[in-house]
Amino acid sequence: MADSAARARLRAEGVARSLLKGERGSHRAKGHAVSVRPLVVIWGPAQHTMRDGGQVAGIPFVGGRRLLAWLNDVNGEQISKAAAKEIISELKRFRASAHAAEIARER
Repeated sequence: MADSAARARLRAEGVARSLLKGERGSHRAKGHAVSVRPLVVIWGPAQHTMRDGGQVAGIPFVGGRRLLAWLNDVNGEQISKAAAKEIISELKRFRASAHAAEIARER
């Protein structure tokens, strides 16, 4: 799971760079690199046997019941609600185009 989370982090960073390449130095990035924090969330009965603060290869493992508390503890630069909505819209467009490309390859 830790290896999968690390690979997902690299993919997410690539997507963020693609989506925000025109934003360098603007209101959103403010000159700072976009960072992605990998996280493995465990759901179901197994989450109740997990200890808090567990990590594997530097990647936190968090029980689903603790996810909101973990997110509240994350320190980082805040962005405006409008900027967050714009990023979500861009991610949805990216996902739709990636899905369409995958379907076209399968044909």
